[in-house]
This record gives sequence, structure tokens and C-alpha cells, in this order.
Amino acid sequence: MAIHTGVKGLKIEVETNLNNIDYGKFIITKPDNTTFEVNCEIDNNTIYYITKKEDFDIPGTYTLQPYVEVGEFAGKDDKIYIDVKE
Repeated sequence: MAIHTGVKGLKIEVETNLNNIDYGKFIITKPDNTTFEVNCEIDNNTIYYITKKEDFDIPGTYTLQPYVEVGEFAGKDDKIYIDVKE
């Protein structure tokens, strides 16, 4: 997936094989290795986030790792790599 710096309103969604998700977030690592987290909305077995202008503010490869909680279970899913162009 490739996007441009400053993109806002982009819906990033990940479908899981889990039902009844209590909480979801994306752990995002920028190309300069700084990390931030965003809380996700939940729709059945899918978590999603609508980007803000400041989320992807520098060009390079970002790593996005989904994290969910279901009851007593908490875990991360496979990392997703996003190329951000200027």
C-alpha cells in the first residue's frame, strides 16, 4: 500500500478471525523509528481507523501492527507495511 504524506480521511481496516472484540488499536512506527498508537473503531470482527493529517507526516515506510483484546485474550496480529511518499 502506498499513500502520500499528510493524507487524512483514509480508512485503514483489518479484519480478524475474532468475534466480540472489546478493544482495538494500531501500533504505528514511523520511518524515524518513533512509535505512536491510535485507538480503533470496531465493526463486528474488523478494526479500523480514519487517518488524520499528522499521522503520516514524513515519507518512508511505516509499520502498522494491529492489537486487539477479546475477553481475557490480548494479542497482536501480523505487521502491515505502508509506503508513504512525499
